[in-house]
Amino acid sequence: MRTIKGLAFSLLFMQLLAPLHSLASTVMFTNLSQPGNQYAPDGIGIGSNPFVPGLWNIAATRLIPQLSGVLDAIEVPLANVSGPTNFLAFLMTQTAGQPGTVLESYTLNNVATGNPTPLAAITSLLHPTLTAGTPYWFAVTTGPASFGYWDFTTFQGDASGSPDFATENYLNGLSSAWSIGTGGPTGREGALVVLGSTVPEPHSELLVGIGLLALSLGWRVRKSA
Repeated sequence: MRTIKGLAFSLLFMQLLAPLHSLASTVMFTNLSQPGNQYAPDGIGIGSNPFVPGLWNIAATRLIPQLSGVLDAIEVPLANVSGPTNFLAFLMTQTAGQPGTVLESYTLNNVATGNPTPLAAITSLLHPTLTAGTPYWFAVTTGPASFGYWDFTTFQGDASGSPDFATENYLNGLSSAWSIGTGGPTGREGALVVLGSTVPEPHSELLVGIGLLALSLGWRVRKSA
């Protein structure tokens, strides 16, 4: 009886700890260079074009999570240059190889100025589930009233634009098509890190149930004795 009870408690304890550990935020995707989470000191200009009245743009970077999980936050290096310090950001699906439907939108208040630009965490409120191996896009703009920068990743040895980077222009309220690869020179994209809570595997949940069943069996055997 003691053996059964001890086994039940061991199974239950280990399997209850496993889901709790899996809920801790982990890196689901990063395009920062290692070691040291490096990214470049320059970036893509976003928002209102200071040289062309009525023209502003939005920039997007493709991300493919290595793990499935619930989104907790996205870390990006953003800097305000002029105008209001409120940026807009969007997590999007991929459609036909480019940004598609918006899964979650974010209003970023009091974006800092200056260089170097530190990574700032954008907290998810909807916590959408991201699937490993599935492409998504993260887009940022200041809108038509401000101008800012999104720091690039480091140079990766490719002299052409990155296929994981896209820009879209707006002129007097009319949007252009997404331009893939041309906005990120020398094979670079907007730097970002995606943090999430990994989803417990189904067999882990099954083992928790087995542990509870064994615990119940041990209690019943003891009660009968």
